[in-house]
Amino acid sequence: MFPLRKLRIGPFKRGEWSIANSMAHAEEVTGLHDWGDRTFMEAYKALHAGRIHKRLRFTNLGQFIMQNEFEMIFGRRLRAIDYLKRHPEIEKIQIKEPIFVFGLGRSGTTFTHHLLSMDPNARSPLLWELMFPVPEFKEDDRNLSKEKFKTLHFIDRDMRAQRLRDRLKIRSVLGQDGMEQMHEVGADLPEECLHALCDEYPAGVNHIFTFLNDWELYMKRSIEAGDATRGYKWYKKLLQILTYQMGDSENPRRWVLKSPLHILFLPQLIEAFPDAKLVWAHRHPAPTVTSMCTLTKALHSMYFDRDTLFPFEHGRSLYNLTTYLLPKVDKELKELKVPISHVLYENLVANPVETVRKVYKDFGMEVSDEYEAKLQKFLEENAARRAKIAERKGRSKSEPLNLYHPAEYGLTNEQLSEGIFADYIKQYNITSPK
Repeated sequence: MFPLRKLRIGPFKRGEWSIANSMAHAEEVTGLHDWGDRTFMEAYKALHAGRIHKRLRFTNLGQFIMQNEFEMIFGRRLRAIDYLKRHPEIEKIQIKEPIFVFGLGRSGTTFTHHLLSMDPNARSPLLWELMFPVPEFKEDDRNLSKEKFKTLHFIDRDMRAQRLRDRLKIRSVLGQDGMEQMHEVGADLPEECLHALCDEYPAGVNHIFTFLNDWELYMKRSIEAGDATRGYKWYKKLLQILTYQMGDSENPRRWVLKSPLHILFLPQLIEAFPDAKLVWAHRHPAPTVTSMCTLTKALHSMYFDRDTLFPFEHGRSLYNLTTYLLPKVDKELKELKVPISHVLYENLVANPVETVRKVYKDFGMEVSDEYEAKLQKFLEENAARRAKIAERKGRSKSEPLNLYHPAEYGLTNEQLSEGIFADYIKQYNITSPK
């Protein structure tokens, strides 16, 4: 397809997408110019200089989406820096003992995260909060009564939430809802930390394919240059902003956070959140690695020409990354000595409530009657929803909603069950190959 952006018309009037173009546009839209530490630009440049990114070619729609996403990313950064300058007290708000859910991609982290976020004493950032976390009204809210403070922020929060709902509808109309077939997406649902971390380094969905396929280049850069550490410290500031606007500054609820990417940077996470509690989700590597390949392939298709994806190379990259990570994480957890709970996918699926009880017991916490009632209600509704999806796909209730084939990526079930994988399976007593 002819690259319409070459004509510089309509949504492509700024020509080819670039970091510099998006930054200039964000300044124009917000009227703000203070970017803080500009090292984040070097983080993106480093990944863009790698062999994987260099061979990618945007589709017309892919560039349009990338451009819009970076307008949100950079607008968020400018507004957050400006807001914190006007409200320096926000950075004194404590983010106490947050829970971080992590694991290999497709290992049940999203389901675990949703369950843990339902505790009335906890909260998780919703997708719209991550995309538009900063209040946009100009009034000084510091001397308002509690009621006026609450009303002002409620109106502003609803406006920002609706903006993202509208954007997601547009994406769906444009046919860019492929990822929703594998990962539930909604403006008002709990979402992944990567949507905030990408303010400091390329961890967003628009760069995840490049990140994971050029992981040796970028992990080295992120650790040595401190990109990941800056990302988590920045994320903490956004959580403080979200806590403040809810009026929770004095007695903030516990944050429950999640991203499979945390498995890459646990020491950096703990540096920013030293009292964090970790939940590691485990699943057999055969469906996990294959499912990761399928998801990142879907992400690639959202932005780039299909002929820039090489499935066997893609499979080998994720295979190598996984065999590198598993022993690395074990070693890091022994050194970090942080509270951790292990969740087995097979147990999670078979008995979600009991899995939540186990996590709470591991952390010396209790599941309240109110929380358990919310869990039961959600599980009933979720079972009905999944039954409808299964019926639409022509599958029985006992079959998985998504099927994965290692051979598509040059892998075999045997490869994903031996060596380091066999050690991992034995260590965490993973009995189901599903």
